[in-house]
Amino acid sequence: MEPSQSSATSELTLLGSVKSGTVSGLVAAWAIFGMILAVGAQLGLPPGTFYQMVGISLGINAEWPAIYLGFVLHMITGAIIGIVYMIVSDRVRKLRTDSSTLKAFATGVATGIAVWAVLFVPLHFFLMQPTLQNMLLTSPAGSPEQLTAERLLQMSDSILYGALAIHFVFGGVLGFIARIATSSRNVTEKEAAG
Repeated sequence: MEPSQSSATSELTLLGSVKSGTVSGLVAAWAIFGMILAVGAQLGLPPGTFYQMVGISLGINAEWPAIYLGFVLHMITGAIIGIVYMIVSDRVRKLRTDSSTLKAFATGVATGIAVWAVLFVPLHFFLMQPTLQNMLLTSPAGSPEQLTAERLLQMSDSILYGALAIHFVFGGVLGFIARIATSSRNVTEKEAAG
């Protein structure tokens, strides 16, 4: 292979990792979006409450702008996680998703657990809990904001462990979609190189 072809192939592979990772992460984030809304509904919370809390924790107090911000950040985070997952997977032979659906699923679930431990747990304890405590103390007694904050604080442990289950699903979908994406991407890259 000529040096220019080698450079183009590695760029295509990095670009392929970014594209596949973006798609995989967005599909996985979209998959758990429905679960997050369903969990909120099961708990008797207004639609979008979990996304709203993210927006409120970042200083957006109006209901719908806070929900939109939380949702957009959820999707962006999913895409970034997918990109990192694919770049690592494509560069570490033992983690490659194009060799086995079971391996892709397992590495995806492991990624979901890691994201829960490294991202969700700290955000839960160091951002969301203080935000909810603040809402509880500063909202008028009996207001919807105060009642929501109180309810979410009471369900903190359930939310924490329920989120682990949701991250399992996120990871499983991430790995499965990555497997599909790498299978089709490898055919495209071979055609471009040949």
